[in-house]
Amino acid sequence: MVMFSWKYWTTCLWCQYFYCKNFFKNLFNFYTARLLAIDLVCYAYYCCRNPFALAKKFRGEQNIYGETPYNVLAKIAAATDLNAHKTVLDLGSGRGKSCFFWQVIYGCRVIGIDWVELFINRANVIKKYFSLNNTSFIYDQLVAAPFSEVDIVYLYGTCLPEETIYQLVIAMKQLPAGAIVVSVSYPLTEYSSIFLLQKNFTVEYPRGVADIYIQQK
Repeated sequence: MVMFSWKYWTTCLWCQYFYCKNFFKNLFNFYTARLLAIDLVCYAYYCCRNPFALAKKFRGEQNIYGETPYNVLAKIAAATDLNAHKTVLDLGSGRGKSCFFWQVIYGCRVIGIDWVELFINRANVIKKYFSLNNTSFIYDQLVAAPFSEVDIVYLYGTCLPEETIYQLVIAMKQLPAGAIVVSVSYPLTEYSSIFLLQKNFTVEYPRGVADIYIQQK
């Protein structure tokens, strides 16, 4: 059971406002009929079970839930030259919305991994219902992701403990040469010399602005 916290629930309400505001932007800029249908099903799935509360329950206080707006996902896709021939790995995929967006809009193969089983189970139901055969979701620790199979990795791990980041960097040694890693808030060059920073830019997330770092292995 999630205890009452003014700070926590204020954050949840602000994020919901942010998502509602962006819904109307997405309606004209990004939505196809298929993506809109997926979004509405996803919203219906969680309207009575707040994903922020679920993440807090399963992940703990240090891993507060967050989702990436579609306009930011589009900027990341442009910065990494995402296309239908590439495979993207979303570390901490949550409800799977980033995976659904990239698969539907860009036609690429997408893998989402998360350690909240409910998120993975429901994402797999949506995937099956909409026949998103090039999308897969894995229930496991992030370090267990199939790094050797992907071209692009997305890590929105602003609240991850230092120990977890180091473990992920070690696991990323499995990445093919030339693979791209997109990280939020910090460059992975601070944690390992196997990466070369290519570019960075600033974007808006629900909780404020953040820096995106594009690095290559």
